[in-house]
Formats: sequence, C-alpha cells, structure tokens
Amino acid sequence: PEDEYLFLKEAHLFYRLLEMQLRIVRDRPEGYLIRGSEDISTLARRTGYSGKEAAEALLKDYLRYSGKVREIYLKTLEGIKGV
Repeated sequence: PEDEYLFLKEAHLFYRLLEMQLRIVRDRPEGYLIRGSEDISTLARRTGYSGKEAAEALLKDYLRYSGKVREIYLKTLEGIKGV
C-alpha cells in the first residue's frame, strides 16, 4: 500500500541521514548507535534535534522507525510465504 511505501521512504531517508552524520561525528564508516554514548547527543544536534532531551528524541524516533520497518518487512514476508 502507498502509506507503507511512503513510510519506508521516510525511514530510509532518516537512516541515511543518521549514517552520513555518524560518519562525520566518528570520522569512520560505522553505522550503529550505542545508547548512552556521547556521540548520540552530537548526532542528535547534527540531525536537527534540540534541547536537553535531543538524544532521547533521536533514539525514540530510531526505535519507532525500526519497529515499523520490521513490522512491514514481516508482513511482506508472510504475504510472500502465503502465495
């Protein structure tokens, strides 16, 4: 459905932004987040989050995107399996 497509597109752009900014923050090509890391606050500011809770807001969005992407992925695989 179109709403899933639009969500996946938005999630992809979010993930790419995080990946690009992680490369800048860490000065190396790593693509993972470590909760509690000082890098998370820097990454949050570089990706447009602000305030004292910027790091937590970024992690909350990351978990929201990853949870929904996984849900769509599993639903799609179930549909393929049922064909």
